[in-house]
Amino acid sequence: MKLKTTFYLFLISFCTTTLLTAQVGIGTDTPEGMLDVNSNNKGIVYPVAALTSTIDETTITNPTGATLAIGTLVYNTNSTDNGSDDVAPGIYSWNGSKWIPQFSKRQSQLFEQTSTLRTSSTVVVPADGYQTIPGLNNQTFSANYTGLYRIKVNVNYGGGTMDSPSAGEINTAFQEGDFRFTFDGTDNNFLSKSISAYNTNYSTNDYSNNWVESYEIFYVSLVAGQDYDFSIAFNQNPSEGFEANGDRNILAGLDGRGYIGADVPCTVEFTYISE
Repeated sequence: MKLKTTFYLFLISFCTTTLLTAQVGIGTDTPEGMLDVNSNNKGIVYPVAALTSTIDETTITNPTGATLAIGTLVYNTNSTDNGSDDVAPGIYSWNGSKWIPQFSKRQSQLFEQTSTLRTSSTVVVPADGYQTIPGLNNQTFSANYTGLYRIKVNVNYGGGTMDSPSAGEINTAFQEGDFRFTFDGTDNNFLSKSISAYNTNYSTNDYSNNWVESYEIFYVSLVAGQDYDFSIAFNQNPSEGFEANGDRNILAGLDGRGYIGADVPCTVEFTYISE
């Protein structure tokens, strides 16, 4: 009897010690850590919760009744647009005072011109003379996050054909106009110009659409879930020295209109920067 009692006590002691020091392996018989999960076709599903903010201490609780343990992980399904302490869907970790996203908040979207625009110096409709750029008119950008965004407006403009000079002479001049970038009801104008030439000394004498690329950068604070309208338009100035003064005269066979996006399209790119 004494021998059996001694054996059982040894067995209980051995099992207790093993449980206290054991490593747990899921999908492996040789765990290399306290917990080793091994699979090449399955993932780990985190607890799913809808956090109300990054300082939400009530949605997730500690089962012991104590404060939330540092390092607690959840997958958040909610999106907020309060302007501060906002959350977006993704994995979050509790650092003792707030939920820290375990992912980079990234959003970048590029809008591109869809066809070439031939610019005119005298536009009757619309009355302000601005011609809209195809593919970049009445567009909408939707912000995924609340915070600072960078808007890069990239444009290019090439001048039209100049009047033919006398034999043996060269004509050269700038053609110019204003790009207007309208974002959320606010207009932003910037000048662009391109140089054209007409040289009668060569068989190929028309040097037009020598486009010049330029860009403007704007920083704006946007709100998650909000839609923002934008457009780009161009108003070409009267162009002395260019055929038809920078316009088109079909009957006379003249075309001094400029070019926008003939080789490289204009673009508008939105990039999320930070809260």
